Amino acid sequence: MLRYLDTLPEIRYIPELDPSDNIRALTYDGAEIDGKKTKVFAYMGFPEAGSENADPGAKMPAVVLVHGGGGHAYSVWVKMWNDAGYAAIAMDTTGFYPAVRGAGEYEGGDDSNKWIYGTNEEGYTNAPDNDQMANPEKPLNHQWMYHGVTDTILAHNILRANERVDKSKIGITGISWGGVITSLAIGYDSRYAFAIPIYGAGYLGESLGLMGKIFAQKSVKNLWSAEARFDNVKMPVFWFNWDYDVHFSANITSSSFRDTVKNNPLTIMSLKNQMGHSHAAGWRCRENFVFADSIVKGTAGLPRFEKQPAGRRIDCDVYIPEDAAVTANVYYLSEPMKYAYQNKMGYNNT
Repeated sequence: MLRYLDTLPEIRYIPELDPSDNIRALTYDGAEIDGKKTKVFAYMGFPEAGSENADPGAKMPAVVLVHGGGGHAYSVWVKMWNDAGYAAIAMDTTGFYPAVRGAGEYEGGDDSNKWIYGTNEEGYTNAPDNDQMANPEKPLNHQWMYHGVTDTILAHNILRANERVDKSKIGITGISWGGVITSLAIGYDSRYAFAIPIYGAGYLGESLGLMGKIFAQKSVKNLWSAEARFDNVKMPVFWFNWDYDVHFSANITSSSFRDTVKNNPLTIMSLKNQMGHSHAAGWRCRENFVFADSIVKGTAGLPRFEKQPAGRRIDCDVYIPEDAAVTANVYYLSEPMKYAYQNKMGYNNT
C-alpha cells in the first residue's frame, strides 16, 4: 500500500451528479485487481465563497472523510466540514455509486436505495464490498480492507494536489469501520496533520464488543492490526468513542491512546456518554471540529489531561481553555471491566 503514497489517480468529474455548486461528484482510479483498475466514487467540496470561514486569499485546511459500515460517500458530511472552513473529500470504499443526484444527503432511509454496486465500464473491475474481514486468506488485492486503506491514501493525494489546499493542514476522520480504516491508514500515511478515528481504533482483537470476535482471528490479526504500526503515528490523534459502544469497547480506545500519545502530547481521548452509534451520532459532535481547529488553526482546543491519573492517587494536571467552563467527576473501576447485557439507546447487547 505504501507505493500509493506517490500516486495521483486519474480523476473524472460527473457534473450531473454534483449535489451543489461547491461540492462536486467524481470518480478516481483505485487499486488494481489482477491487472484491472477499480473505480472509486467521491464527493469533494470547498467552503462557499464569501462565507464566514472562507478566506479567498489563503490556502485552506482539508480533511478526508471515511464512512462506516452500510454507509457511502456522504455529501452532507462534506458540507459540514466546508461550513467549518475545510475542503473535504468523502469517498465510497465499498464499490458503490450514486444512481441519482442527491444520494449521500443523509444516512439511512430512502438514501440507501439511491446507491448501486459495481460498474460495467470497460477496463475496470469491481472493488470488493465490505466483507467483514471474511476473506483474509485471499490475495491482498482481493480483500476489502486493502482497498479501503488504499482508497483513503489516494483521496488524500487528491486533496494534496489541489492548489487551493494547504497540504500541511490535511486531516482525516472516519466513523465505525471508517474509524478502523483511519486507524490503519495513519500507520501507513504519516503526512496527516491530525486524525480523528470515531468508534474504531486499534487493538480490535481485544474488544469486548462484536469487533473482538472478528479481529481475534489469527489470519485477520496478522494482516490488519493497526497497533502494529502505531510507532509511525506522529500526528495528534483524537481517539473518540461512545462509552457503551456495542462494537468497539472502551479498552481498545484507551490502548490506542496509550500507544500514540507517546509520539505526540496533543493526542487525546474522549469516551462520550449517551452518544449512540451511527454516522450522524459521530459526525454531529462539535468536539471533532474543535480538535481539528486547534491543530490547523491554532485555536484553544478541548480541555485535556496534561498529566494522566495513575493508580489510586487521583492527582492530575488539566489544561482548560480560557473560554471553557469545566466541571469534573472522577470515576474508577474496582474490578476488571466487562460487558453486560442491558438496554441502552436501543442497543441490547452492550
